[in-house]
Amino acid sequence: MKSNKQDNYTNISGSLEAQVKDNKRYLEYRDGWINNPKMNKVSKFPLNVDIELTNACNLKCPHCARTNNTWGSEDVGFMDKKLVKKILDEVNKEGGYCVKFSLRGEPLLHKDLIEILKYAKDTNLEEFYFNTNATLLTEKLSKELVDLKLPRISISVSGWDKETFEKSQYGASFEKVCENIKKLKEYRDSIGSKFPRIRIQVVLTPETQKNLKKFERLWEGMADELGGIEYREEKNEIKNENKKDNGFRCEFPWRRLVVLWDGTTYPCLFHGVRSAEELILGNVKYDLLKKLWNSDKINKIRKKHVEGKSHNIKSCANCSYRATIINRIVKK
Repeated sequence: MKSNKQDNYTNISGSLEAQVKDNKRYLEYRDGWINNPKMNKVSKFPLNVDIELTNACNLKCPHCARTNNTWGSEDVGFMDKKLVKKILDEVNKEGGYCVKFSLRGEPLLHKDLIEILKYAKDTNLEEFYFNTNATLLTEKLSKELVDLKLPRISISVSGWDKETFEKSQYGASFEKVCENIKKLKEYRDSIGSKFPRIRIQVVLTPETQKNLKKFERLWEGMADELGGIEYREEKNEIKNENKKDNGFRCEFPWRRLVVLWDGTTYPCLFHGVRSAEELILGNVKYDLLKKLWNSDKINKIRKKHVEGKSHNIKSCANCSYRATIINRIVKK
């Protein structure tokens, strides 16, 4: 099992990308995703735009920064569908590759989700998807996702049996989530469709790492791919012994822009940072993504990372993603 050095991501089994290996534009997107940060190359438009449809969530997972209120403002809201469509119109016009419709919350809570996804379907995106805990993935909703050919769906789970699952995903029913995922896959397969491609992913806590084989046996029959996200200790202030970057360069400012439900736009996911005002680039209610992507502010952020001085940006210094990667680099 190999872990990508900068992605904080592990492929446990299966491969979604293998299914699109002959798609030239998709491969162009993935090449930029991997190499642009390394080469300090800024594409004309972000490769990916994260649109946070909502930061509301129906679960209280103990390891989640959202649960612990260490990830941005505690104000809860839903993005207006008109604003979502405005963003998608620009992404389409500028030739954007990918949109992810989630960040801190559960997108299935958004009442206009299907309408929004249908609108995205009419763009030239190579991919659009969202992360979900699948608790609200009803049979009706599953059929709608399959029928509109959502390219893929990422389902976040925990545990390797009922007890460990419900302990880690507090508020979820193990049986219900399994039933929801199985029905999604069964309907998709019954009509001979390949979409959505189903990825089931887990946060690789120390306990999960020890029981990874059990995890695989439980979930592999429900997915096209199993994946893991490296565990990060989410704190309000990172007590990072590695004040310097030690070879770390965050790849996010060369890959994506992140738009919160209220339109506030960031150059990254600001993992576990309670207050990241200094990273705010603008607001898509008034600003174009293309303008923000090429702004002096984001270029200064990129420059700090290239120079190995991200620790001079307070939000970066307190980022749990940065701390996790640096600790891994130092241990080598």
